[in-house]
Amino acid sequence: MMTQIGIVAGEIITVLESKGGVITLDELVIRLDEPKDLIKMSLGWLIREGLVFIDERTKKFSLNRTYKMDPDYVNYAVNI
Repeated sequence: MMTQIGIVAGEIITVLESKGGVITLDELVIRLDEPKDLIKMSLGWLIREGLVFIDERTKKFSLNRTYKMDPDYVNYAVNI
């Protein structure tokens, strides 16, 4: 399940980048061929990691363009 969440999280980032960084949950469900619950779990992970924000007023998700990944984490993830 964790692998699926990670894969869908990557797909969400790709869709966000292609849509100018902002999208609704309904648009994500239409664009991704994945169960809505899996998309929600992946969004939760991205939000927790600081890669995506949610606007409570508009219910839109946006890409955090100022996010800087910890280089130690990148080195760890690449060498697994």
